Amino acid sequence: MAVATDLPADIWEEIIAFLPITTLACVCLISKAFNVPGTRVLYRSIDLNTLHQTIGCLKTLKGNELAGRSTRNLWMNYKVELYPEGSVVMQGFFGLIAKALKRLPNLRTLEIRVVHREYPHLSEWFDYIFDDCTFPHLTMLLLYMPITPNLVSFLGRHQSTIRTLFLIPLTNYNTYRVAGNSWLFPSLTWLHVADTVAPNFLSSSTLPAVERFETTCSFEVPGVSVQELIKSIKKSCKEHTLMQLNFNRNGWNVELIEEIAANSVSSTILSVHCIWFNQLTEGDISLHQERLEKVQISLSKLPALRSFYWTVETKFGEHPPPQWNVDEEIDIILRFGKVCPSLNRCQLPHGLIWTRFVNDLWMPADDSAREFKVSRWLFTKLHARHYPADELLYLMDAYASLHSFVRDVIERFRDADNKLKSEIEEDKDDCKARTFDLMAVGMVLGFWYSSSFKRNPAYRKFRNMYP
Repeated sequence: MAVATDLPADIWEEIIAFLPITTLACVCLISKAFNVPGTRVLYRSIDLNTLHQTIGCLKTLKGNELAGRSTRNLWMNYKVELYPEGSVVMQGFFGLIAKALKRLPNLRTLEIRVVHREYPHLSEWFDYIFDDCTFPHLTMLLLYMPITPNLVSFLGRHQSTIRTLFLIPLTNYNTYRVAGNSWLFPSLTWLHVADTVAPNFLSSSTLPAVERFETTCSFEVPGVSVQELIKSIKKSCKEHTLMQLNFNRNGWNVELIEEIAANSVSSTILSVHCIWFNQLTEGDISLHQERLEKVQISLSKLPALRSFYWTVETKFGEHPPPQWNVDEEIDIILRFGKVCPSLNRCQLPHGLIWTRFVNDLWMPADDSAREFKVSRWLFTKLHARHYPADELLYLMDAYASLHSFVRDVIERFRDADNKLKSEIEEDKDDCKARTFDLMAVGMVLGFWYSSSFKRNPAYRKFRNMYP
């Protein structure tokens, strides 16, 4: 009978990794044979979400050398909140963090969250946690906390290894400290910073490998101007085309999109996420035609753009209600696609995600938040032979020579044109069935998708025919 010592430790680690966390913890406690491989697996990736969980784990990391050496990823998602009355408690808590971090020589990912909206100056309580702290293998650093002197030094020591960096303080306190450092981050591909950090950080950093840049506006203080923000990004990226450019800012951000186009900041994907509308006046709360035209003109100046996501935060805070139905959406999408030929994916505020397949054929993706309107909309349009009926048939014709059932469905759909105005119930039912067949084949071929339509008998029939 095999025992733990019959197999190499790495094999046992692979086996033990399939156990649930609670079971794995018990194995480490009661089994001497599996304690070592179990501890390595248990502490390899740590996700801490509560205060009790965080304190208990940090104490273990501080006192258990094997657990500390096994840790690769440490996500401290529990948000520590700074407040003057808690100085003694906070000192003890941050002291525990500092001691635990020094026992993690193989750390690759570190995330720390400190709520500091009201008292950012209290960051002096925990500045020492990064003092003399170095992780030779650190590649991902996610910090939602104030900028401190020791944090700046910590960044300097890890320039060569960091690939993903988040610097997102909630205020502009001490953000000037990231300026003037002449940093080189040769491996950094994803940078996410607060808008108050961006100009200072970008002015002092060389980022030759950056592919994804993201910025989030600060909560309580006015952020930097759009002009300053975009110019700092342009200066950093020069003529380099980013893979993705993301913004999380208050308002509709039309002026932001205009500034991106005016400075020719090139990216394959542009995502503008609109948050916090409570400061807008009643006249600014809607996206009127003039604003849409400004965005349309801006898109015409972005020849490298492939995907444009213009979205609204609906999970928190006040936000304007949806303005357009699906017909109005596609009209705007067609306009955007016409002036930006490279664009093949687009989303409007509160809207569906539309994908361009060829020329003017844009098809929507389903969205449960929109009550699965896609299926009903597409059926209505195809059944009435309105857009996108002709465009979809043209594209599906290319598949007719490859799959006989596609050709049959197309021919049957076209043959039903003469029955559309018939008052005979049998003809009406036949026309509907042929429309559903066309929708089913279109979904099988990947031109659109609806989770609700998967239950349609027509889809199930043709799905089995497609290899």
